[in-house]
Amino acid sequence: MLLPRAILFDLDGTLTRERIDWSALRSELNIPAHQGFLEALEKMDPDQRARVQQILHHHEHQAALRSELNDGCKELLSWLDDRGIARALITRNTRASVRTVFDLHGLHFDVTITREDGVYKPDPTPLLRACQKLKVSTDQVWMVGDWKYDIEAANAARITGIWLSYGRERTFEAVPDHTVKDLPALWQWLKQLCEQRV
Repeated sequence: MLLPRAILFDLDGTLTRERIDWSALRSELNIPAHQGFLEALEKMDPDQRARVQQILHHHEHQAALRSELNDGCKELLSWLDDRGIARALITRNTRASVRTVFDLHGLHFDVTITREDGVYKPDPTPLLRACQKLKVSTDQVWMVGDWKYDIEAANAARITGIWLSYGRERTFEAVPDHTVKDLPALWQWLKQLCEQRV
């Protein structure tokens, strides 16, 4: 396994602790468990879509304001900086929420892609777009995320998919290339790869 030239990260649940009770929000908005929120919005009539978007944006904004970084996040990102490993953030969240999280925690990324940029995970397009912007090939990149959309997108883009399990059993069909417990474990693995390269 080679050290990547760039890592693409998901945000909510990956770099930050999950702050939204998605099951309760599904019940509130009457969105079935098998359907993603953004996919459900696409099928709504304009009035219903506007109402649901307003509620969703409110929850996302509040979650961003109360966001906490997962253990090891700052240390991992700093280590990547020190070794010149580029990074991108690819999220289904809004640009405004991302900016709130960045400002709150002093984060920066070489490339940031949100749902306002067009198609979103599990479509591979945002991952491929990030590779183009970072000027790296897909075989030099990892996609790190905590949910099925991250792994589905990585598989479709032929990018190494790293699933952060946080001790959970995998409940989705998409198969990651590697499973890592959390960000400290990911950092440890990267350091081992770095040492092997020397």
